Amino acid sequence: MRDWSEINRCLTRWAKADPWAALAFVHQAGRFPERDNALSVPLAYIGRTDPTAVADWLRSHVPEAGRKDLTTRIVVMISDENPREALALARADQIPVEPSTVGYVLGCLARHEPTEAAALLSTLADDDRTSAAEMIGSTWAERDAESALRWCESLRGQPGDDHAARGVLLELVNQNATNIGEALKRLQPSAETTASVVRVLACNDATQALLIAANLPVAQQPAAATALAETAFGSAPDRVVALARANLPVSDFSSVLANGWQEWRRSDRPAAEAWADTLTDPALRGVLAALQLQEVATNDPDLLLSSLAALPATAADRS
Repeated sequence: MRDWSEINRCLTRWAKADPWAALAFVHQAGRFPERDNALSVPLAYIGRTDPTAVADWLRSHVPEAGRKDLTTRIVVMISDENPREALALARADQIPVEPSTVGYVLGCLARHEPTEAAALLSTLADDDRTSAAEMIGSTWAERDAESALRWCESLRGQPGDDHAARGVLLELVNQNATNIGEALKRLQPSAETTASVVRVLACNDATQALLIAANLPVAQQPAAATALAETAFGSAPDRVVALARANLPVSDFSSVLANGWQEWRRSDRPAAEAWADTLTDPALRGVLAALQLQEVATNDPDLLLSSLAALPATAADRS
């Protein structure tokens, strides 16, 4: 058996000239490991102009249980250049596709016609709408950030609004846009989305992320403070602690910072422990000391026991 790359080259040339003949040949051939891949080549060429014919062929020749993977492959193959035809196939009766496939197609459509893609969002089922909103937002922001931001604002309170905001904001971060802080204020995304955006920001530039977080509205700051503690503790530990102290409930403060400190210690143990030794906050110092003690108990229980045995006896012990 020839390898797939060679089969694909031959089928592609044939499908360009006569996709139906190529499809008939593959369908009549004996089963082989790359059969679905081979079927997808001529079906994709047909689907670029006639998705209805592809849907009819799939219903007639492929059992329903086996259609999803093949249809998804075809839809993805044609989405970049023929997103409308890809969408028609993905939404055809009795033609299942993998979750998020429709969202991917609308993202491709948004690259060419973002307003058309956005108008189709309300026609989708809820499960498809969330992934589609994020894909449209991301693709639209890549092309025209201000229009994408206005679209997100128009969605506020509707299904998919937070996912659309997430797509736009993460694309702005990817572009190193200077207006990401203002965009966060404008869109007022969920705590989860705010945290996701701040995490990515902090990975790219912790100093910028701290500045942006400090200037967010009060409602968004707890999520931002938590994300910075998780991602950028070691970059500016005192500033992270100050931001967390100002914005997190007392019940969350120590645990969030302890988790962030542990992540820092995994990457730079000497620096993290040296900083912990300078702490004057008794509550936070106690939490970090307990973490260190727990590590000793797990990794070297004999050392822990000998250390405890060496402690001076209390008055109650001596009596």
